Amino acid sequence: MAYVKNTWRDGDIITAEKLNHLEDGVEEGGTGSQGPAGPKGDKGDPGPAGPAGPAGAQGPKGDKGDPGAAGPAGAGLTGIAAVLTSVAPDAQLTAAVTKINEIVGILNARGVSKAK
Repeated sequence: MAYVKNTWRDGDIITAEKLNHLEDGVEEGGTGSQGPAGPKGDKGDPGPAGPAGPAGAQGPKGDKGDPGAAGPAGAGLTGIAAVLTSVAPDAQLTAAVTKINEIVGILNARGVSKAK
């Protein structure tokens, strides 16, 4: 049953019947039409941060960096090529040891290894 509004006048007596009629209308949902929207309120405080998401894909490889300063001249395997002769396949142990010592001497002179 639809709510029927009561028009109140000065001097009307408030009765239980009229109050119950009003309560029944409220209970039935007789709220009327919605009014116009009000003004926008102020922005509230930010909420707590959520959990971290998954890691993204790896980005592209970066540009090649500066090669840096050159090492000291003459160190390592640089320098003038040494002339080495091959050891004959039928050479004696003494000849092989002599050739190995010659190679070790060249490497020591270039700073590649140290003699003991």
